[in-house]
Amino acid sequence: MSKVDTVLLFHPKLTPKNSGQVHFSPLYVLSVAAPLLEEGINVEIIDSNFGDRFADKHIDLDKVICVGITAMTGYQIQDGIDFAMTIRRTHPNIKIVWGGVHGSLLPMRAQKASGSILLLSGRGR
Repeated sequence: MSKVDTVLLFHPKLTPKNSGQVHFSPLYVLSVAAPLLEEGINVEIIDSNFGDRFADKHIDLDKVICVGITAMTGYQIQDGIDFAMTIRRTHPNIKIVWGGVHGSLLPMRAQKASGSILLLSGRGR
């Protein structure tokens, strides 16, 4: 991998509107990003809970080698699937990796629904 390679990490919304939500840092996304950064891989993080919108990020998808999506069972699944389908429509060759609690508890359902190539179960490191 060269330094222009980018891994895009997506943290889906917890609720449809996030009204009244307590916002927190997605430490699990950051824990995945840290070793990638140490290896010289560019990492972009989109956190929908803070109003990050993919369209506003101006990420060059031609440099993205992998998209990582995390989700708990609940609304995050739908937001993650919507994001994955957006990536699939425009760049079908980008690898999509699905992780998080939902993927660990219901791996076959998560993989089928998300269209991911790879599903990670357990703690992401």
